[in-house]
Amino acid sequence: MSTVAPFAYAADGEVYVCGDGPELFCYAGFDDTPRWKQFCDGMVVGVGASIEGVHSLDDQGGYALWDAQSGENRLKVAVGAPGIFLAVAPTGDALVLTDRGVTRISSDGTTWPISFSGATVAAWTPDGQRAVFGTPQGELVLFDMQAGVRVGAAVLGGPVVDVDWSGQGEWVVVVGNQVVFVAGEVVLTPPEEGEPPPSPIRHTMQVQGTPTHVAANVDGVLVACDDGANTVSVYETNTYSSGGTIAYQRPVGDLDFGPGTMLGIGLEYADANRVEVLSGQTERTKPGLGKGNAPWFPRVQLDQYVLRGAVATKRAGGQAIANVRQVQKRGGKRTLIIVAIGVGLTFLCCGGVGIALAVWRFVLN
Repeated sequence: MSTVAPFAYAADGEVYVCGDGPELFCYAGFDDTPRWKQFCDGMVVGVGASIEGVHSLDDQGGYALWDAQSGENRLKVAVGAPGIFLAVAPTGDALVLTDRGVTRISSDGTTWPISFSGATVAAWTPDGQRAVFGTPQGELVLFDMQAGVRVGAAVLGGPVVDVDWSGQGEWVVVVGNQVVFVAGEVVLTPPEEGEPPPSPIRHTMQVQGTPTHVAANVDGVLVACDDGANTVSVYETNTYSSGGTIAYQRPVGDLDFGPGTMLGIGLEYADANRVEVLSGQTERTKPGLGKGNAPWFPRVQLDQYVLRGAVATKRAGGQAIANVRQVQKRGGKRTLIIVAIGVGLTFLCCGGVGIALAVWRFVLN
């Protein structure tokens, strides 16, 4: 069994993938039925899903690309060192992190070494143009992936535990018991002469526990993180308020948002939940491919008013999302007509045809 509980959710919602020991499970993202299972050479430490297929990394340094529909292996690359982290861009390129450095792998098998060592986590921008690397020393380093060069860096005051890209144009970073929101450029415009450099940190949010995973949804208005144990907390980023929790009686693994406001939560034994955050509706992996139907019971306590309000405000561009309309006299007359018609129909049903006709004439006049 993998204690990491690797999990990834395709941005289009087509599939999600879980790791358990050397086993790799792929599920249909729309109804949770198992599609296929494959075995990796070592213990699975990272998974991903992109337009190119399903990606995996094991602790023996074996990277693989699999067909999302059939599970057929399309590519295998040995990076020559134990794998510790896998970051996959939506466009299909992958970053494999080892204790010897970073390797970039394209879907056709082309590999490039990245001249940066010491990274333990990484994340891409959606277009695959840039990526950041986080280190235990608290560095967040930005690379231009087209040129393969470092273009910015920030020191965040504690080990970088996890990082994700937010649609708000920023990086969402776990540092200790905080989630730190860092400008997408990481380092902003150079300061004026004699002035201190501007901070790339846009906001810092104290969170529950000591998170190990963080995920932002597609437009960045929702952020989820674990507490280092059994609970996932969901926050909204308009006012940086808590939107509630999803609690388990078992350890929580990787987190990943799929389409819209659908949050995926990886669990041990290649189990997973999908939670529609705005409604609280919860789906789970279905049995098959050698897996049984062991029960588990997440306690979903999400504040739909807080979360829906934040999403509505985001979609409205920060403008008012509702207006109170005063009832005009014309509207009042229409209401009277409708009421009168209803009364007339009632009398008709009761045989009061004459009274109904009188009411009708009165309303029309």
